[in-house]
Amino acid sequence: MKNLKIDEYCKLTTSHPASHYGIPVLVYYKSGRAFGPSESIVAEKFSAIWSGKSATASYMICNWATHHDLTVGECKFVKSFLGQWPDGPQLVDDRIQIHLTEDAYPEGGSTRC
Repeated sequence: MKNLKIDEYCKLTTSHPASHYGIPVLVYYKSGRAFGPSESIVAEKFSAIWSGKSATASYMICNWATHHDLTVGECKFVKSFLGQWPDGPQLVDDRIQIHLTEDAYPEGGSTRC
């Protein structure tokens, strides 16, 4: 898998110069900017589901993944993105495992994505 469309604003992809060794990055279509899982994003640019909250790219992808039925390949693709930041939220057996840190959750943390 090379691309996984998240919504009309962004995708996970390995077809970007910021992607290395087949590990995807989150790319915003309009600017072409790539985000790693620990990078802060301005969530309102990606989807209305965020209600204007800022979060990390991994938080956004975890939230998206929990609201969509993913194929095995898509789940592996998402896990490879999230795995770049072991202290961030992870998908484990189609559930979310969260390491609560201030860096991962600038607004105080959450027990669910």
